[in-house]
Amino acid sequence: MSVMRLPLDELRQLPTLPLRLPRPTHPRLQAVCDAIVAAPDDKTTAQGWADRLGVDVKTLHRLFLRETGMTFGLRPGLTA
Repeated sequence: MSVMRLPLDELRQLPTLPLRLPRPTHPRLQAVCDAIVAAPDDKTTAQGWADRLGVDVKTLHRLFLRETGMTFGLRPGLTA
């Protein structure tokens, strides 16, 4: 038996858990999340979303963290 086969066999036996991301309850943040889910290739930055919502980018970050417990980070391939 190869050294890598045992860990791979163990991983195959683990149950698959559903992915659940927290969703905000704030209506404007819900709209942002809905837009990102609908178009994950959208290149809008955090500043762009803040501008669309009419808030400061720091406000967007604080609100998102408070609502979801997660940071409003950049998606892969995006720059600030």
